[in-house]
Amino acid sequence: LAAFIPSFLAPPWDLFSFKSITRIISGCARNEGIKAARGVYIGFCDGDDMVAPWMYERMYKKAEQMQTDVVYVQYTAVPENCTCKDIKNGVTDERQKPFVVWSRDLLEQEKRTKTDPEIFLTSQTGGVGTGLWRKSFLERASVAFPEKLKYEDNFWSSVICTYINKIAFIRENGYY
Repeated sequence: LAAFIPSFLAPPWDLFSFKSITRIISGCARNEGIKAARGVYIGFCDGDDMVAPWMYERMYKKAEQMQTDVVYVQYTAVPENCTCKDIKNGVTDERQKPFVVWSRDLLEQEKRTKTDPEIFLTSQTGGVGTGLWRKSFLERASVAFPEKLKYEDNFWSSVICTYINKIAFIRENGYY
């Protein structure tokens, strides 16, 4: 992950990797990461996923420009044998189509100063890993990840979306 830290950020970077010793799935690690983070933004990346080298830089710039609570990037699957080098070089085959096609209603939320929670509850954004989250927003919303639930990120994403006021989208695959 350190190889993907954007060069536009001055060191030291706050990188945290939390592993649950008591096997309570990843909700605990995510909650501890939010508490421990000292930066303005928080990004989540599962251990079996990868991010494009440009992803966090573009998300950061858009979040700063638009003053959003969250910026989402598109995501897709890659072959099992895909490497970080493949991502950096740009995997460009049929499998690179986004998993979720964002609806026009969802994309229209980018123009609003207060999003419509109903749109989020009926649309898929891509999940927790595809977002760059403003830490102060997460603290205000105060929605913890369930700590004993498999797929806790799906539950959390459905709840947190009801608190989002300002959102932005990057219409390119950046999370794999």
